[in-house]
Amino acid sequence: MSPLAYIPRLSLNEEDVQSLANICLSEDEARVDKHGGRRAVFQYLLKLKSFGMDLSSYIDSETWERLIKKMEKLKNFDYYKQDYNENRDNTFK
Repeated sequence: MSPLAYIPRLSLNEEDVQSLANICLSEDEARVDKHGGRRAVFQYLLKLKSFGMDLSSYIDSETWERLIKKMEKLKNFDYYKQDYNENRDNTFK
């Protein structure tokens, strides 16, 4: 179970929410998925949505549904293991 996070909704402006949406929608998988950035931002947006914040001006409903499916796939994928497997060799560093 993930810990509850304090989300200061009133301190967020439109640019902040747009930035979070852009990270979620980014095509640069190596940058945003490898260290869990997309997953963290998605969880943050889910919390905002559960508090009643309307995200439709940032992410349309069709894209939101695709994003939910992508997050389900990311839950089962380990980027650290993939990076190790792709870059391993017999040398000790």
